[in-house]
Amino acid sequence: MRSRHASHGSAPALNCGVMRLVPRSALSRCCARGGHRSYAFVVALNELEAKRVENAVAAYVQKRRPPPHVRPKLDLGYRLSGQSVELFEIRPMFQKPSVKQEHGFAKATYVRTRDHWNVFWMRQDLKWHAYQPHPEAKDIAEFLSVVEKDEHHCFYG
Repeated sequence: MRSRHASHGSAPALNCGVMRLVPRSALSRCCARGGHRSYAFVVALNELEAKRVENAVAAYVQKRRPPPHVRPKLDLGYRLSGQSVELFEIRPMFQKPSVKQEHGFAKATYVRTRDHWNVFWMRQDLKWHAYQPHPEAKDIAEFLSVVEKDEHHCFYG
């Protein structure tokens, strides 16, 4: 998993966070006989796509970050995990200001079979719900535009 807090100056290290291991039987209906399982890698986003997404999201977060004197109390970050991108706030805990907490507010999940991004927002019940004014986006730029507009004030309040 790649995570990037906007407050860090260095770029995140690349790893295999865009790949996940799934049973081969999930990819095809042919089951292996003999009781053993075989596995295959399913790539959610290839490295080029992941880098494009990461660059677009990093630029958006950098543009939306609060002024430097506010960042110890409130900052923005993002996480690219598999086929999902999550935007979150970084705040100190109320009881322990030295401990930082991440509060997700927007998420997009790429669906390769339909070539679009599903758009979600975090409700009060701390579960991701489809953003009804715009539940799908054709690309990551459209997702970021939807978050920026925030028609129903779900992302930024």
